[in-house]
Amino acid sequence: MCTSFKRVIILIVSFLTFSNSFSCLRDLAADKFLDLLLSQTFLQQAITLKTLPKDIIDILRKDLIAKYEMLLIRTLSLKPKELKGHKYGITSVVLSSDGNYALAGSFGENIRLWNLKTLESQKLKGYECGVNSLAFSLDGNYVLTGSDNRTARLLNLKTLKIKELKGHTHDVKSVALSPDGNFALTGSEDRTARLWDLKTLESKEVCRHRSWVTSVAFSSDGNYILTGSLDSTACLLNLKTLEYKSLKGHKDGISSVAFSPGGNFALTGSQDKTARLWDLKTLKSKVLKGHRAGISSVAFSSNGNYALTGSDDGTVLLWYLKTLDFDKIHDLEYPVNSVVFSPDSTYALTASENTLRLLKIPSLEEFTLEQLIFIIRLTQSTIDLDCLKEQQMLESFATAIDPFSKLLSENYATNLLVKAYIDMKRNQLFKAAAYDDVETVAQLLKKGLCLNTCDKAGNNLWHYAFKGTNGKASEKVLNLLLSLENMQLQLKKANKAGQYPFVVGLIHNKDFTQQFITNYCN
Repeated sequence: MCTSFKRVIILIVSFLTFSNSFSCLRDLAADKFLDLLLSQTFLQQAITLKTLPKDIIDILRKDLIAKYEMLLIRTLSLKPKELKGHKYGITSVVLSSDGNYALAGSFGENIRLWNLKTLESQKLKGYECGVNSLAFSLDGNYVLTGSDNRTARLLNLKTLKIKELKGHTHDVKSVALSPDGNFALTGSEDRTARLWDLKTLESKEVCRHRSWVTSVAFSSDGNYILTGSLDSTACLLNLKTLEYKSLKGHKDGISSVAFSPGGNFALTGSQDKTARLWDLKTLKSKVLKGHRAGISSVAFSSNGNYALTGSDDGTVLLWYLKTLDFDKIHDLEYPVNSVVFSPDSTYALTASENTLRLLKIPSLEEFTLEQLIFIIRLTQSTIDLDCLKEQQMLESFATAIDPFSKLLSENYATNLLVKAYIDMKRNQLFKAAAYDDVETVAQLLKKGLCLNTCDKAGNNLWHYAFKGTNGKASEKVLNLLLSLENMQLQLKKANKAGQYPFVVGLIHNKDFTQQFITNYCN
């Protein structure tokens, strides 16, 4: 590294270590240093980062996220994984506290329990009426449902015994379970919310609105409840003091409410096309505008920094609550009925029509400064897939790109990071086919790469295997390909030069290819 360049780095690092009284200089230095890193070659950047102390890297990383947060989230976002199995429209979806299971309720088929690791589901029996709302107990042993038969039901998932909660005079639209599992909260078309003691099954009215109660929620400490109504107001009630506060500001009915994890804020979604973020100490709110139709569902992330809103316009928006900026992570032609974050906020689950969709929500905290810079550079220029360092960097994104252990090829055309990753995996596949590395070929095919994968010249796996390396064909790979599909189909696939796979074999490995064709094609 030249002396003048070292001096520049020392000067910038000096500014970065200034106290808060010189914060403007520190911010300017951080911006200059980030611009410097982004302008360097991959090797230069690696050398520069090695010279920096950890506290400086932490400062740069924090500033980089603040400056490029939406770009980074968008680049790391993937298309959702669809979970199909319901016959009727899904009304509500909830996740277990460990994030491994999901419950989905619908109008006609009632409830299905999904295993989110295997993506398999089973129908829960015992529900004859449509399900409007669901809640999971924190221990995962109980499910609470609200239905159109004026009742709520508590299901023990171990014994499959059901307890009915009767007291409402009209259909139950929303349900919630207290954190300790001892109480339930229900909201109904009869304009009331009722609090239930689940040991005695006795209840009392705790809130009355001027119209349907559409959504209810407990705070994380169980001391407060929140209700939302079609009368356009929300009600905040302290269960110890019975102090009542009204949250007013929406111009149309409220369809969904949620507490922040710490209980200091609330989120409400309305048919007026907006969501509102409420400070529960001052009762002041900030308006979240971005949807073209009424909002049907809202949710907080576990760290309270993000929110999800689902709308009748078919979109799901991810909100950055510090800035109130948003990113559209889901866009369908059908209304979104329910949205929920996973407990660790790495996934979101949405319900629309009769389909659930599992979306990976990127967490920027899990990435290093070097990885984040790589993403930004990827959006600005092409990368060299033959460079070992860049290959290693792409491999470091494996779990982010490949969350379901299966390459999501539908993201190839729309996501630069996925495209680069899949292109790298294709190159690895071709190299393995040429070097007779049958284990790697089998692994990559299992991961989602196709048998008919071709390079830019139109060569497929058969071309590479027949050509082989150092005058030797890839016999193990050829036998694998033969076992996986009809060889004659591949013999008919010429590359762009008009050469069929066996022709390439005859050119490079004549004796082997002749014997191979004699053994397997006659």
